This record gives sequence, C-alpha cells and structure tokens, in this order.
Amino acid sequence: KNGGLGSIPTEAFTLACEQLTCVFDRLGVAFSIVSSDIKEKKEHLTQPRVLKESPFLADIVNNDEKAGKACLAGSDSRMLHCLKRLLHFVCALMEELVNNAEATLYTCATKAYSQTLKIYHTTTIRYAIKAGLLLLPTRHSFFMKLNQTEDTAKIAIQDFLQVTRPIAISLDEAFSAHEKNVMK
Repeated sequence: KNGGLGSIPTEAFTLACEQLTCVFDRLGVAFSIVSSDIKEKKEHLTQPRVLKESPFLADIVNNDEKAGKACLAGSDSRMLHCLKRLLHFVCALMEELVNNAEATLYTCATKAYSQTLKIYHTTTIRYAIKAGLLLLPTRHSFFMKLNQTEDTAKIAIQDFLQVTRPIAISLDEAFSAHEKNVMK
C-alpha cells in the first residue's frame, strides 16, 4: 500500500532530511526558518516513542491512519508530510538548476516554490517568501557556498535526484488520500 516506504527506516530518513539544511542555509534569509523547521521535525520523528511505534516510514502513515489522525496538526504523519514537501522543493529546485543552466537562482527557486510549497502557504507567507526570494544569492555564489562549480554541481544534483525521486514518489503515494487534512 505504501510502496517503498516499508523499507525506509524512519530514523535514517529523518537524519538524511537534516542534511537538506545545508541547501536551505545557503539560500539566505528567505529560507532560514526552514532549517529549524527540519530540525524540529527530525527531533519529533526520532523520539523513542515514534521510533518504537514506527520504525519505518510506512508505519508512520499507517499508524496515524488507524488512529484517524493522518496528517492532522501535531501528528507524526503531519511531521513526515512537512519533510516530504521540503524534499519536493529541493528536488524541484535542483531539477531547475540542472535543466536551465542560464536561469538565475531566483528564477529556479521561484518556479520550485510555486510547484511545491506555495499551495500550503497563506497569502501573507507567500508575500514574505516572494520578498525573501529577492534576497537570494547569485547562482554562482550559491554553488560556491556548496563548494561546487556549475559542472560539479550538475553531477551531484543528478546523483541526489536519482536517490530522492523514488522516495518522493513513494511518499506521494502514501499521502495521496490525506492531502485534504494537510490543508487544515
């Protein structure tokens, strides 16, 4: 039912998601709060209670489904869903950077935000993000902050996407029936 999530350990996934903070930290003030959000979700999902009840990602969704609280505020699955959204954003951003070598970081981030996160935000947050996007570093500076060049980044991004796309697809499948709860 939940695709490949049954084989992905909760703790390993959340620790891997924490590594996304290096991307958000280098995007500047527009996404500075995201790093603390990722850490908060990771801390919640790696509590002993959660790891005991839900050693694999599929368990998080299944347990909350059984309890009738899938994706409701404060639930374990809501925390996982937030990480899913951020993973989708990073994937979309990286795809834009690879596929549009001439595009600015602003253009790529704006498109990625519109495709992945905008739907979940209120108008006020959307305007704050829009303003923050104007403060993004240049594409070259972003890659330099990641200790990459355009060429090395392309290889690293392709490797990243090869690993993360199947996980993102499995997460989408697991949460497809619960999107309405996320919007509450």
